[in-house]
Amino acid sequence: MASPPDTKPEIVDEKAISVMEQDDDPSISNVEEQPLVRRIDLHLMPILIAIYILQYLDKSSLNTASLLGIIQDTKLVGQEFPWLNSAFYFGYLGATYPISVLLVKFPIAKVLAASILLWAVVLGCHAAGENFAALCSLRVLLGAFEATISPGFTLITGLWYKPSEHARRHSLWFVGNAVGSLIGSLIAYACTFITGGPLAPWRSLPLGMPMAAYNVIIVLLSASLAEKFRLIICASCANVFPMMLSLISSNVAGFTKKSTVNAVFFLGYCAGNIAGPQFFIPTEAPKYGTAFTALFVIFCILIGLILAFRQYLAWENSRRDKAQGVYIDAESPERDTMPGAVMEATDETDFENKNFR
Repeated sequence: MASPPDTKPEIVDEKAISVMEQDDDPSISNVEEQPLVRRIDLHLMPILIAIYILQYLDKSSLNTASLLGIIQDTKLVGQEFPWLNSAFYFGYLGATYPISVLLVKFPIAKVLAASILLWAVVLGCHAAGENFAALCSLRVLLGAFEATISPGFTLITGLWYKPSEHARRHSLWFVGNAVGSLIGSLIAYACTFITGGPLAPWRSLPLGMPMAAYNVIIVLLSASLAEKFRLIICASCANVFPMMLSLISSNVAGFTKKSTVNAVFFLGYCAGNIAGPQFFIPTEAPKYGTAFTALFVIFCILIGLILAFRQYLAWENSRRDKAQGVYIDAESPERDTMPGAVMEATDETDFENKNFR
């Protein structure tokens, strides 16, 4: 007896497919495309940049407060202040998975709007914190509500732009960190007048501004280099965080899978930020030998992992080319219009989708 045909329905990403169903022939010419992309940039990028600036200011407010006397006013002792820094990422870590589910189940804009409103309320409540327990609780909540921003922005960038456009757009909104540092230094300069130490704080705080301005230039330059040369070596002269987010948008297929990979990525991000402050032991100041030794070892490991990952991807792409009898250049802008790019809307894994590069 012949076996019945396999009637298992294909699992697809409904959000990605719904975009393509809006038009029978969604292709447009390059002449038509450029004004459209500029219009999207004009409406989308300023909002993302402004929110990222606010996120940086909120996240770094504790460090500024330490210069204004929060440690003495709240009677923090020992490692309590570093734990306040880590508490933010405990909240971020705990919210990462629920946020990835919410971003798939509900409209991204509504999830982001609710998160921004709640984080503003929590940040305002920091002024009422009078001890370690209160501040630690608020920092955990702040991290939980801010956990939506970077994953949400990565998904928005993936939805609105082609893979070849991701690097520049990720860098544009990520540069909000550097702009936030500039603004934060000005605010701290305006609010601070404390004497003592080899250099008065009102003199030392503006010293962070040149580095922030340099960061703006480097982040934007790295995006241009990545688009023009498409070489992994470009990351060596740049702030690599937006480049890593761009890799997720460009190299992971399907809205749901992007959300899942984002969640895994930010789990590691939180773990590092939780552990990092603990290596800066107060008794080792100002050299912090343990911290710098740990950083050196971790960077060496990262270099090896990045090179190994690059070689694995090259081997896998070559294997697929040989199996299919074709050559698909994963770094070519024409990849955006290949059949494999359309297939990325399905919820097949990267191993199942043989056209994926």
